[in-house]
Amino acid sequence: MKFTKKTIAILTLGVFISGNSMLASANTKSSLKNDTSLKIQAVAEKNSQSEKKAQIFFTSTEGIVSDVQASESKSRFTIKNNKSNNDKLILNVNDATEIISATDGKKLNLTDIKDGVKVKAYYGPAVTASIPPMSTANMIIVEQGQEESESCNYGIITDVSLMKENKEITALMNGEIDTNLIINEKTEIVDSKTGKVVSYKDIKKGTRVIAYYNITTMSMPPIATPKKVVILSNQKDKDLSATATGLISDINIVQGIKNEIMVLVKGEKSKDNIYVDINFIINSKTEIISEKSGNKLTMEAIKNDTNVKVYYDGVLSKSLPPIGVAKKIVISEPKNEMGIIGDIYNIYTSEDKKENRIEIKGERLGESGFDNIILNISEKTKIVDFKTGAKLEVNDIKKDSKVVAYYGGKLTRSLPPIGFAEKIVLLKQ
Repeated sequence: MKFTKKTIAILTLGVFISGNSMLASANTKSSLKNDTSLKIQAVAEKNSQSEKKAQIFFTSTEGIVSDVQASESKSRFTIKNNKSNNDKLILNVNDATEIISATDGKKLNLTDIKDGVKVKAYYGPAVTASIPPMSTANMIIVEQGQEESESCNYGIITDVSLMKENKEITALMNGEIDTNLIINEKTEIVDSKTGKVVSYKDIKKGTRVIAYYNITTMSMPPIATPKKVVILSNQKDKDLSATATGLISDINIVQGIKNEIMVLVKGEKSKDNIYVDINFIINSKTEIISEKSGNKLTMEAIKNDTNVKVYYDGVLSKSLPPIGVAKKIVISEPKNEMGIIGDIYNIYTSEDKKENRIEIKGERLGESGFDNIILNISEKTKIVDFKTGAKLEVNDIKKDSKVVAYYGGKLTRSLPPIGFAEKIVLLKQ
């Protein structure tokens, strides 16, 4: 193949541009020193090599407020973004919406959302297909009075590394775009609780922040040097903006992370979410309580086929099914009033193999249960595996298998009593 001089020139220019794109994008007024760049590169490699956690994605828009319609407890307004093709969005605001000042992170009221005010709003996950589209705001940052040269970016610090002999830190911020923030003594850091300037040492893992920057490198994740960082107060349970109710159908241990599991909750669509199935991450910070007693429970109470109500911040990943972080889980009591956990003592099968009975000896579940019972298994009996939640057949139940069996209806007055099994969970064969 022959190349003309023009073709060679274009190819050479392409190589030159691709080889120098990182350098060109990183050229700011205060460029990074070589030693810092090497250290940042090491941090980036550390992040890429670490175990992958479920990423939380945010959807935001920035613009000027107009057409405010407000009442005592809720509000609606239109936000116009001249930088976007879809330049208008209608947002609903309620008691669950967090409204804060971009200046110091202080909480604001609905009355602070006025026509002409510049805001940055995080919203979703549900968005209507109307024109203009409509959604519910999870957080609104009021930017009035801020410098136009710096854009505010909300996120949660997920990793902190010390740099430059402990005089500088690199903080990985999980936000709309995961970003490594270079923070040092020159960075203005404001605590939203006190309004006072604090040290960069106050930025720790799990801290919610607003960081001000515009220019980032093209690395993955990108690197930014914020001019200002506002530390936000932690959200309380009453600030949780979404719930999901359903049945736990799958439990997985998150590899490489201690005391953290992911569960699949199968439920129904609601005003809080448009998804039937949602994966939730449960860790040591997740509060787990009993609906009946109100007592706190451990992670061991999370089991397959458990009815739960999950409280979360409304933020979900863009995967299918989406992934969220459970802040609080309320476990409902099983609908079956009587049950038993124990071992299969005997299995009875009719000659035509159409009728099956099992005798279980163990420990009763509920005050009106029995420690020894014979249960008939019918086509309506649900048999599932505890670990996988998969449906099983009668033949999968063997003598000495450990099971949890639920039953109801009438029982014979014999010893042991005889009834009908509604559900059998195979714990161990």
